[in-house]
Amino acid sequence: MASDALTYQGHAYAYGGSPGINGSNPWDCSSFVNWVLGHDFGMTLPGNVRGYNGSNHGPVASSYATWPQSVTVSRSSVLAGDLLVWATHIGIAINNHQMISALNPTLGTEVTGIENGGPQGESLVCRRII
Repeated sequence: MASDALTYQGHAYAYGGSPGINGSNPWDCSSFVNWVLGHDFGMTLPGNVRGYNGSNHGPVASSYATWPQSVTVSRSSVLAGDLLVWATHIGIAINNHQMISALNPTLGTEVTGIENGGPQGESLVCRRII
């Protein structure tokens, strides 16, 4: 999954964006992960960042606690393709040190270090798709 996600590096970001039918529209972090899992692998995530508590910044991690297609793994056990979930951000691990996610309008969809890839002060939850 990580190699598929990397093919979207440089894709445009728009807060609340949705990839559309062919994936050409700008997206946000949850739309990006939904696109990779849905379009490339036929899976559906349990929602999106905006929808978890009815506000614009919902608790993403809580929806993954009961998602039967994934399990929690420790930060030290992260592998390529694991989902990296913060309260208001989500990305896909490339390896144990890097991730790809839709970051902001300036950077778009880019690779960053996992340690600085999520919002400062939010706890990271690592999920492995099974």
